[in-house]
Amino acid sequence: MEKIKQRRFRPGFVFILIIVFGAALIYGGWRLNIVATYPVKQTAMTTRQTRVSANHFMLGQRQAKAGQTIRIKRYYLMGRFGKQRVVAQVELRGGHYYVLAKTLQLGQANRINAYIARQGYPHQAITKDIDPQFSRQHYQTLWHHPRGVIVHDTGTENTTVASEYNYMKRNYANSGVFVHTFIGARQILNIANVHDMAQGAGPAANPYYVQFEMPHQYTAHSFAMQLANAAYYTARILRDNGLALTPGGANRSGTVWTHALVSTYLGGTDHRDPNAYWQTSADQLFATTYDLNDFIQLVQAYYNRID
Repeated sequence: MEKIKQRRFRPGFVFILIIVFGAALIYGGWRLNIVATYPVKQTAMTTRQTRVSANHFMLGQRQAKAGQTIRIKRYYLMGRFGKQRVVAQVELRGGHYYVLAKTLQLGQANRINAYIARQGYPHQAITKDIDPQFSRQHYQTLWHHPRGVIVHDTGTENTTVASEYNYMKRNYANSGVFVHTFIGARQILNIANVHDMAQGAGPAANPYYVQFEMPHQYTAHSFAMQLANAAYYTARILRDNGLALTPGGANRSGTVWTHALVSTYLGGTDHRDPNAYWQTSADQLFATTYDLNDFIQLVQAYYNRID
């Protein structure tokens, strides 16, 4: 009777397969998981000798010298194994390349943003004092995640984060109004769970956006530091939820809104903040202007830097 020849187990072959599979996973991982992408028109400078690539998932094929001015065309928020990084598509030496966004120094045309950039883009840590009386309702989105952020100012003079928070708590039973966070020059105070909707911008916006309030500031430095904290907080919310950085507007698809834009394009409210607060403070304290486009440029700097 002829014996059946048994196949021998070859551990070396299996090991090679594992190496090949692992290399393919590492090589293609970033390309396979683009979390968000959006076009921009920005200028930046390389802060050090920077690795660039012909594609957005393998960086390091070429080098850009420190101090080179480049144009940014698009951003990619990439995710893999629970981690994120932001990759910028740039024009460099007549071609299109990709570079880690955190290695770039964005150009800040606005005088206030430039002041913040010279300070090294500082920000306070987010602290929590969650009040349990505020209602808990899921966002009305498919996965109960927010679509973006709404910016408010309090509209009152000579108040603080603490006094505004205390006022909101005292009046909540009658007004039903609350936001997620108050932001000042020295504090980012989260008072309501950001995983649930707030009640500060009307029925067309409340079910979809994280909302924060800014008490008024009266010195150039404090106003700038409040904007820095607000930009960091906005960037943190967007990055935590895998969202692009785009302004709200007529197409209703942006991720960063002012209360004024909500009134204009979403409805259900008639407030115009923080337009007057930003414009008046920028003029009086820095002899310049400030609007949502300036704020988004500042948010982008923090968005790029978050690890």
